Amino acid sequence: MNGAARLRAAIAGAAILAIGMGFGRFAFTAIYPHMVKEGVLSLRDGSLAASANYAGYLLGAILAMRARAHSAHRLCLWSVAGTALCLGVLALPMPVWLIVTVRGVAGVFSALAMVAASLWLLEQRRHARGAPLLYAGVGAGIAVSAELLVLASYLGWHSAGTPAARRARTRRRRQLPRRRWRPWRRGRWC
Repeated sequence: MNGAARLRAAIAGAAILAIGMGFGRFAFTAIYPHMVKEGVLSLRDGSLAASANYAGYLLGAILAMRARAHSAHRLCLWSVAGTALCLGVLALPMPVWLIVTVRGVAGVFSALAMVAASLWLLEQRRHARGAPLLYAGVGAGIAVSAELLVLASYLGWHSAGTPAARRARTRRRRQLPRRRWRPWRRGRWC
């Protein structure tokens, strides 16, 4: 494999990790505060979604233990397609339980992307010197997804289903008694 082919292979691996890890795993972190502000998720709901993503990542890593270098390319394609599908589904209005489920599935695809891209570049292509560029794909994906969020915010884009979610949250808040947390009244300080 010549120098140009090695560089193309490393860039391809980085793109897989940018999508699978940068977008699939970490884009939600930047979107989450906006979803809370817009009433799509509560703090509890976001915690459940993050936990489902971690559990999915663990499950994906366990499943990826059976992956072999000769099937790494196909696994890369599946992980990118699955991540793109999960991101597309999250753009639709949906109930919280479905957001949590999709985040869990996205975690599985993120782990598969990490293992598959590494297997493909390092084992199948035998290009260990491309590892720094490969793993820089994660950071590049995080940076690009964050910048896209800033652009969307600047353009005035909002989360899907915002009016319905706000109405539901407002109804729930009116039904619950309000309690304020005052640690100094209980003799505790944080």
